[in-house]
Amino acid sequence: MPVILRVYGGGVAASLPWELGQAPLFAGVPTSLGALVEHCAPAALGDGLLLLLVFGIGLVVFRDWAWGAWAGMSALLFAAGVAAGCGVLVEVVAVRWLGRWQYDPAMPLIPVLRVGVVPVLQLPLLSPVVIAWATRRI
Repeated sequence: MPVILRVYGGGVAASLPWELGQAPLFAGVPTSLGALVEHCAPAALGDGLLLLLVFGIGLVVFRDWAWGAWAGMSALLFAAGVAAGCGVLVEVVAVRWLGRWQYDPAMPLIPVLRVGVVPVLQLPLLSPVVIAWATRRI
């Protein structure tokens, strides 16, 4: 299977449980499991695209399709840093500029940015793991 499909599929597979777990921290989220999965699945698909973006930036920087497997801790930290920037940007744009979703009062916020800690942590924590897994078999 091509590495791009592994990155995307791994990103979606890792993101869906995260999306389901953080759902109670958002306002207006369905409570039944079926409706919740239906609500969170598009977000997980979008997260897979963001993981592809992180992988693509790493591909440009490291010039190797297997960069996540051989570059070690520096590659994983690179992926986490790029992913953190993406996560902050997505939350700022979606919450503060576009009003696409709102937080429940239980959501911990990053003070200066006023965006949720849990959604911002998602990409930097999942990206290095998914990219390392997806590139180890090249």
